[in-house]
Amino acid sequence: MSNKRSLRASRASAALWLSVSLAVGGASAAPAPRAHDGPFGIAMGEPLDQLITEKTSQVGRYVVTHHVALPSGIASLAVDAFPSTGVCLIRGTSLVATDDQAGAVLRRRIDEFAELLKAKYGPYVKTDNCDGLSEECTDLWVQRLNLGKANYNYDFDLSNAGRSDKIGYIEVGADAVDAITSYLYVEYYNVDKDGCDAARKTAASAGL
Repeated sequence: MSNKRSLRASRASAALWLSVSLAVGGASAAPAPRAHDGPFGIAMGEPLDQLITEKTSQVGRYVVTHHVALPSGIASLAVDAFPSTGVCLIRGTSLVATDDQAGAVLRRRIDEFAELLKAKYGPYVKTDNCDGLSEECTDLWVQRLNLGKANYNYDFDLSNAGRSDKIGYIEVGADAVDAITSYLYVEYYNVDKDGCDAARKTAASAGL
């Protein structure tokens, strides 16, 4: 997926914002969310007005403030959505961790999450690389991740699967906020990549 790497730069700030929001957001009353047949109870292509959200500074990005119960390991939920397409991206993130600089715990959790996804969505392609000295890639792995010198993720290409849930791509992996702070993310992409790319471009031009 050509645009998934372009979203990496926004992931760190978004994860930190989501974690802080989760910690201090409070428990304001709101209607119970209605679960749909999709990741975290959200349907791909679902109209934004069917969700309870807060707008972020990123184009098309909304934090889902009230949702169905999230699975273990996922603490925050966001979507990218546009008027012409509905939901284009569903994104879950874990809480950030600062006590796992070697990344061993994080990578193990990603492995476990990927196996759960495999049972439902089929085979994946795994990426695991680190560019650096042996000790850097062992003891300071999160630092390398933060510098863009390490990658650890699983990709599920469903673009030709003809799925009724309109999921075309899934990625679960590791990212970092800084040299010691890391988190797990999982992203589900709408199969209508061209439509979503066009909607994102229109929203960016309009300053939405």
